[in-house]
Amino acid sequence: MKTLRHLLNKTFTLLALCIFIVVLAVEYIALSLTIDQHKKRATESTKLIADYFETTLLFESEQDFDSLVNKLNFKDTYHSISLNKEDGSVFAFRGEVPQIGLPNESFFKGDLLISSANVVSSGKVIGSVHISFYINELKQDIYISGVIIILSFVLLGISFYLYIKKMNQTIISPIKELINAIYTYESKEDDINIGNINSKVSEIFELKENFSNLILQINFSRKQLEQWNKNLEEKIKDKTKKLEFALDETKKYQKKIIAQEKLASLGGLSAGIAHEIKNPLNLIINSSQLVTMKLDSIKELLSSERDKDEILNSQEFKEELKEIDEICEIINSSGTRADRIIKGMLSQARSQSSKKEIQNLADICRQGLNLAYHSMRAKEDAISVEIIEDIESEIHYNCYFEEIERAIINLVDNSFDALKEKKYNNEEFKPYLKLTLKRVDQSIQIIVRDNGPGIPKSLLEKVKEPFFTTKPTGKGTGLGISMINDIVTSQSGELDIHSVEGEFTEIKIILPDEKNLEDKVS
Repeated sequence: MKTLRHLLNKTFTLLALCIFIVVLAVEYIALSLTIDQHKKRATESTKLIADYFETTLLFESEQDFDSLVNKLNFKDTYHSISLNKEDGSVFAFRGEVPQIGLPNESFFKGDLLISSANVVSSGKVIGSVHISFYINELKQDIYISGVIIILSFVLLGISFYLYIKKMNQTIISPIKELINAIYTYESKEDDINIGNINSKVSEIFELKENFSNLILQINFSRKQLEQWNKNLEEKIKDKTKKLEFALDETKKYQKKIIAQEKLASLGGLSAGIAHEIKNPLNLIINSSQLVTMKLDSIKELLSSERDKDEILNSQEFKEELKEIDEICEIINSSGTRADRIIKGMLSQARSQSSKKEIQNLADICRQGLNLAYHSMRAKEDAISVEIIEDIESEIHYNCYFEEIERAIINLVDNSFDALKEKKYNNEEFKPYLKLTLKRVDQSIQIIVRDNGPGIPKSLLEKVKEPFFTTKPTGKGTGLGISMINDIVTSQSGELDIHSVEGEFTEIKIILPDEKNLEDKVS
């Protein structure tokens, strides 16, 4: 950025240069006019003298030439005169014979102005006159022009110096002092030392006064701000106490709401759980009846009159025992299945998480999907959904079983609700849900994807916020995705949501892959 001094110097330099060029041009034009005037006068004088020499050439009398030349001023004006005949030979001359030029034309040679003219008699050229003049007067004019140019240059230089000095005293110095005062001003001081800044320029004086008023206002505002800060600190302390109390109360209510959400989710699963338990219970009941029948058959064999050793070694007896063993295995597996379902239900009902252990994520995914699916099918508004499983087996992870299962159940349940909504609006719609479990690079991904209505782009950033829901009033609390996000982040994972409105929604649970976890399991 250019300084004020630089701008003023540049402006005045350009102005002085323009003035100097104008003066130089004027002097050049004046000098050219003077030279032309001298040439014209010399030509006219030569023509006039040539007329006087007409009789001299006609009578060839040198006395006439001498008498006329004696009247001319050879000391100051004329240097030489030469009278030539028609053939170009010199008839008479005074001084040095001048160089012959074109008739009626003048030219300079050294310090002389040479002019030529024809001598005419009765319309016929009978000779020529060549005169060289001194140019002392022209030299004087040139000298005066040079002096004028030099004086103009000197005067411009002096004016430039005086102008810069005056501008420095009047404008630049006061502005510099004001700038230095501004830079050296410290907010802790009550006043600023600008009283010694004097300038005859009204704008600078007004600027100084305005800056002084500004400093006074700043100091006053600073004192007010200090007082407000003191009052604000006290208010902040009071508000902080109130906010801490309100935060504690909010946390209590939040815990209650989350617990109620868990219970509501458990209630929604109850029908599906009942359906899941009913199947193994039916198998147990039917299998126990078969066992009773088989035992009656064995009793009949043993009560017969046949030899007991023969009965015990008979193929019929062995087949009966084998069938009883197979039925007992069915009873055992069905009881184990029912026990697992009940444990899953209890784990969802507990408010506290169980012990963090290495779990098989494939089992958790399948169980959560089954519970959510049978829960949906047990409701009045159930729909048919194509379930696609892409689950890699033997992927283990150190986590809380019930938390990961709860996250999967909630995700699947949200997908079913979205698919119901789209199916209600389009009867030809064929819903599907895909559950994927796989390793990707250094992570484990659980992906739930459906071809439901999708989530609008404007709402994607809000779905993770607590209490935000897209469901109608009374059908959603807005804690589902928020609770899933909390579960995933507690496992050092990430919840990624990608959706295209009207086409699909894909939610990924991305967990960091723990090194050598399978080695620990084996």
